[in-house]
Amino acid sequence: LDTILNQKYTQAKLQNTSMRFTVSDLSSFPMKDEDVVTLLGNLLDNAINALKDGEEVEKTIHLLLSFQANAFVIQVVNQYRDKPIKYNEDNFFHGLGLDIVKSTVEFYHGIFDIEDDGENFTVNIILYLEI
Repeated sequence: LDTILNQKYTQAKLQNTSMRFTVSDLSSFPMKDEDVVTLLGNLLDNAINALKDGEEVEKTIHLLLSFQANAFVIQVVNQYRDKPIKYNEDNFFHGLGLDIVKSTVEFYHGIFDIEDDGENFTVNIILYLEI
């Protein structure tokens, strides 16, 4: 978790995007490392790409990670001016990120919700993990 957050923070900072983290105590977190990387890597890549050329928006990504009882909550919020342009040169794999996230959420019998109010793009995920 620490590695993926540091990597994405550095990637965002290189394009003048800030990240705001709200993270609860994850010391008893039972999720597999590769699933955490899959979820956060794809979600944060999407948010970073959405802000890549966003000169007229707040270039900040808000990330909430909370684990209480058996519920792991992930929320990623970013502004955008226009629908994000696809930046990945590999057209075959581009756009698979949210499908991979959805599959991971389904594996954990979780809830996946996207909110788009025309200015803010918000992804909400709740996973029910066995402790």
